Amino acid sequence: MLNARATLLSPAEAAELVARDEAYLIDIRGAAAREEHGVVPAATVVDRNRLDRTFGRDSAERLDVAADPAKRVIVFCSSERGSGPVAERIARLGYPNVSHIEGGFAGWRAAELPTDAP
Repeated sequence: MLNARATLLSPAEAAELVARDEAYLIDIRGAAAREEHGVVPAATVVDRNRLDRTFGRDSAERLDVAADPAKRVIVFCSSERGSGPVAERIARLGYPNVSHIEGGFAGWRAAELPTDAP
């Protein structure tokens, strides 16, 4: 998938897919951002610098949440500008159904979706 493109979802759309267990929610923010602003309880934290190991089909370090490449992966960062390139990288690793969240974590929180305080 050389020209992989990730779709942009509203926070509400993302939350609905996660609630129906139709998507994995991936938080790629750094530790400082999570400590300062809080976390989304349903999200799995992934280091953006380890995407090949975390999502690589043949990687011994692949996350359990990455085991089903057909299931949607939804990525968020502090903003959609940070998550867009990461989502596209995951798509190029062989995940055909990758999205990221409009407004990132701030958009999620502004939509009054579940977060845990820092």
